[in-house]
This record gives sequence, structure tokens and C-alpha cells, in this order.
Amino acid sequence: MIGLRRLLPALAGLAFALHAAAASAQGEAYPNKPVSIVVSYPAGGPVDALARLLAQSLQKQFGQPFVVENRPGAAGVIGHSYVSRAAPNGYTLLFAADPVQTILPHFQTISNYDPLKDYTPIGTLVDSVFGIFVNQDSKIKSLSDLIAAAKANPGQLKYGSAGIGSGNQLVTMLLEQKTGTKMLHVPFSGGAPANLALLSGSVDFMIISISSVLDQIEAGKLKALAVASAQRQKSLPNVPTADEAGVKDYTASSWFGLQGPPGLPPAIVATLNDAMKKALKDPDFASATAKLGYSPEVGAPETMKQRIDTSYKLWGDLVKAANQNATK
Repeated sequence: MIGLRRLLPALAGLAFALHAAAASAQGEAYPNKPVSIVVSYPAGGPVDALARLLAQSLQKQFGQPFVVENRPGAAGVIGHSYVSRAAPNGYTLLFAADPVQTILPHFQTISNYDPLKDYTPIGTLVDSVFGIFVNQDSKIKSLSDLIAAAKANPGQLKYGSAGIGSGNQLVTMLLEQKTGTKMLHVPFSGGAPANLALLSGSVDFMIISISSVLDQIEAGKLKALAVASAQRQKSLPNVPTADEAGVKDYTASSWFGLQGPPGLPPAIVATLNDAMKKALKDPDFASATAKLGYSPEVGAPETMKQRIDTSYKLWGDLVKAANQNATK
């Protein structure tokens, strides 16, 4: 009996600890310690800047540190792989990038994670719309000029990209498909050297996210021929859409948002998704994202999952068709 009396308080303490752990797992009192947001791109770029803006807003809302942790490398695989193996407790999150999950797997075998299964969607934050750009000194003055030049010189008009399997390559392949053209792909080791090639005129054009080149546009170094969106962009109000410029149904954008490891509790997902929506209602946050050239759009977790599945199939079918054509 004495042993049982001694055991009862211990059992009660264990039950309380288990209850507290379960409550925490269900999102109660979350967060109660620092949260890491993993970014699979280097510090200092537009994606990193966006992640830091979100981290500041979340820290302000929750009163807990949200720390951006840069884990670049292998075209984003290192950061994404790291989060896929993290504990599903809400304290390690991924600032997810559309191209790493929906494009890259079609160009290289990724054994570290399953892009469709190894994450818990929390919500998209912004869309990064692509635009078609040339050097300011280029003789190509419009999208019609570009298409005409490509048709007159099949396989000779050069376009740059951040590498094989990058978003730049895929959206240009989509343009080729839409216009019945064939152009020459010049891959670089990343976005920075590809942008330099565009600025120097080493490549004829490049399709790149608007957010990546706003500074060069404002400095008069690049000219936008069209934006790949259904409506004109606030950051480039005088630039026509591809549809207005003569290429029908050509839209291309990448999303960025939050995801967690597989098995992240629904209560934590809902808490973070609500906080993302509140962030976009903050005038300072909205203004800062607009200056970076992003279009804000917080989607529900289910909507994010649908976008991932749809984009994965779209780019997969495009790559398969291109490979089949190349072997004919």
C-alpha cells in the first residue's frame, strides 16, 4: 500500500504531462518558444526578404521569435529535405517554393523527400508572376517582335535560365508550346548569373519573376515585353499581359508560402493560416510585398494542396511532351 501511495502522485504527474503534450500538439498555447522558418534560398534575395517580412509579422502577432534559417543548396532540395524530416510540432516550418516541389522533380531524381506527400500545407502567401524581359538596348521591342524573331530563326533565339529544371526554363517551354516556336536554352548556375547575362545582352531574352528584376527595370536597364498574368500587375501597370500582346492563355506564376512537416496538427495549421491572413491586412506588410513585386494571396491549406497537385501535373506533362518531341 505504501508503494501504491508513492506511485499515485507519479502517475498523476505523468498523466498531467501527457495531457499537456497532447494539448500542445493540438495547437493550444502555440507557440510558446521560438519558431524556425527554413528558407531554401540564400540570404539577401527577394525570397529571403519576403520570408523575413512574414517572420516579423508573426513575431509581432504571437510575441515569440520567428527566426529565418537559410539552408540553400541543390536548387532548394537541402532546405526542403530538412523540413520534411523535422518533428511535426510547429516549431520548424518551411517557407515553401513552388518550383522546388512542382518543377525540379521532373528534371532530377529526388530521393530525400516526396514533394507531394512529405509536407503539411499551411497556406500560400504570395504569387510571383513571371514577365518576359529583354535588355533595354535590344532590337526586340514587343512580344510580337520576339515571336516573329523566333519563328524566323528556329532554335537560334537565346533565352537564359537559372539552370536546367528551373522555373525560367519551364515557363519558356510553355511559351514555345503556345506559340509553336523553338528557342535555344542557355542555362546558368543560378538566378544571379542568368540576370547578368540578360543585362549584358549575352542572351536575347529571359522569362523571370517580376520580383527578381524590379530594380533593373526602375533603373532603365531592362524592358518588359509582357506579363504572364490574366491582369496587369500593379508593379508594372503600363506593361501589357501576354494575352493583350498576342499570346492567348499564357499565364505563369510561382507561389511562396508556409508548409510544415508531415503530420502537423490541424489546430496549428489553422492558427498559422489565420496569422498569415492578418499579416496581409497590415498596411506596412502589404506595401513591402508590393515593392518586392509580389501579388499577395493567402490561400486555405486545401487550396495550396490543389495548386501543388495541379502544377506538378502541368509541368510534368510539359516535360514529358518535350522529351518525346526531342527523340522524334
